Amino acid sequence: MKNSVPCTACRYCTDHCPMGLDIPLMMGTCSELRFSPLINIAMRLEGLPADKQPSACIGCGACVQMCPQKIDIPGVMAELNETLSKIPKWVDICKQREGCGYTGTVLCAPLEFALITEGEDAPFSLTLCPICGEYADGARFALIEDAAEAAAAEDTLPAGELVLRMGALGNGHVVMSVGFEYDGRLVQPEGQIRLTLSAAPL
Repeated sequence: MKNSVPCTACRYCTDHCPMGLDIPLMMGTCSELRFSPLINIAMRLEGLPADKQPSACIGCGACVQMCPQKIDIPGVMAELNETLSKIPKWVDICKQREGCGYTGTVLCAPLEFALITEGEDAPFSLTLCPICGEYADGARFALIEDAAEAAAAEDTLPAGELVLRMGALGNGHVVMSVGFEYDGRLVQPEGQIRLTLSAAPL
């Protein structure tokens, strides 16, 4: 593929790496991350011991001398380290949040909303995290755990796991937030959607 690292996994380099790194694995991972910097790709390296991570490369260049493709392996390792530093680690994002007890796969993402509600002339400003539900002074929208189904009225829904929350605002209006957790990030639907719920939350 264009722009991919031209590693053929011959493994000549690994026999001469003083750190014993799985260089072909890292070259392949770097290639994939160039096209799609996703968490599930980066996870391949998270289970490696610290001394076998790309960051353990000392840049000695012994691998380059053995590479038939003449790849700048230390340079690719540096690129891989920089890319990985920008991708949340699974151990950090799969955590139970304090306060709401929700175990999610996405870091909290507080968003600013301006809501126009019936009977109000001016928009109601709201800062809300659709993931953990926190909105004001530590208060939280409740997680609706029995949301059975979501369907798009017009556009296609995002892929991912539905996260639905509901709570009352300071002006007495009840608001529902809809989000989707997909590949370690929050995705919000556009347009109108239909939700199938039990009567209990309502």
